[in-house]
Amino acid sequence: MGYAAVISAYYAIMMHPAFFSRPLAVFPLLVLLSLLLMASSSDALPAVIAALMFHVSLAAVPCSLFMVSIPPEDAAALYGRCIQDSSMRENGSGYRLEVSMVSDRDGNLFSACGSIYVVAPPSDLSYGDAVMARGRLDGSIFIASSSLLIERGRLSDIRRAAVGWVRERFRPMGEAGELSLRLLLGIGERSGFALSEDARLSGLSHILALSGMHLSIIASVISPPLEAMLGRRRAMAAESAALFLFSFLAGWRPSLSRALIFRILMRCRLGTGISFVLSYIILLALFPEAAMDLGGAYSFISLGGIFILSGRIDRTLRLFLPLPPAFSASAASSIAALLLSIPLTLEVFGSYQLGAIITTFPVSAAMTLYMVVSLAVLAFPPLSVLLDPLFCAVSWMFRMSAIFPELHGYGGYMAFVFAAAILIAAGSFAGRRREGKVMQEWEKDVYS
Repeated sequence: MGYAAVISAYYAIMMHPAFFSRPLAVFPLLVLLSLLLMASSSDALPAVIAALMFHVSLAAVPCSLFMVSIPPEDAAALYGRCIQDSSMRENGSGYRLEVSMVSDRDGNLFSACGSIYVVAPPSDLSYGDAVMARGRLDGSIFIASSSLLIERGRLSDIRRAAVGWVRERFRPMGEAGELSLRLLLGIGERSGFALSEDARLSGLSHILALSGMHLSIIASVISPPLEAMLGRRRAMAAESAALFLFSFLAGWRPSLSRALIFRILMRCRLGTGISFVLSYIILLALFPEAAMDLGGAYSFISLGGIFILSGRIDRTLRLFLPLPPAFSASAASSIAALLLSIPLTLEVFGSYQLGAIITTFPVSAAMTLYMVVSLAVLAFPPLSVLLDPLFCAVSWMFRMSAIFPELHGYGGYMAFVFAAAILIAAGSFAGRRREGKVMQEWEKDVYS
């Protein structure tokens, strides 16, 4: 139930954020849900968790939903805090701003809240910087003619120095270095990066976006030497510190922060379901802006789908097809994630890709190798000669993955859901028959 609750909460937030701005409508639902949970279990913990979920959602959505106290067309400047590093776009740069005030053309200040994406001339803004952006509102974004840095954020100098050092390592390597920067820091320095477009067309954008996969790769690289040097318990603490540092350098992106929180909770042996729900509560409590972040939404929705359905789908695939276990698990995870995330994809982008079911496994393996080599280059720069041939191979894989057609509308999605339901039902039926035959043979051996 915890997985479904978090997924439903994110769909409600992303598609109907105004609902959470009406406490009088939400509170009766909270009471009803708490009573149902308490009736279904003698343990009060589910009801407490449900109350916390609603509380952080009610508190976070107003912080994420952009609102101004003057007519939008009168807004001439925004004041706030940068909550996403500026990244290069085709005609400048873009960053996300948590707005605290707005001014009109006469310089009068008015109250404002929420966050908004700002499209601006090239800038070098970092997470936590206080910024003033001059320009105009254009729908759900702000078109800035200029961005003025008011004050650097706390620890910004340390972070900028570390990020600058990494950038200097990879900047001379061209597009191969650009991919390394995006995988290690989530920062792009080149506009019109062709690999990003191929990833979007192939439905594999999640592989380039910093997430739990990248966190796990770093953990798998540093854990063995840490355990050999420090022992298991101290190595776990050192690993958590290293992953915390990685998340800090990457600018606390919601999907990455979710993965870090979830990993730490799992280390505490709280169980997958409780850790999943608590990671939602903790993330929105620490970073309210994550409530309306698309990456955060995909992170929770896709992972929830994997936890709910991937095991059943994996068992079914292996019953009917002679697939390698790793490929079967990857395909099952892709199917499960797509089943629950496609409605959000249709709402935001208008189309989706099913080719990722097949291509995720080989491309993920290649990107894992690429990220490991990129980490090695930080310590041993001469290894950079390996990045160019690897980049060529990865680019070719993304281009080949983009040959699958994009699908539009809910008709194809409903057919996909129906096919997945038939697949799961067939696997469940075949599994029960196999268990029945095994039991009959066992009874025959016992009584013969």
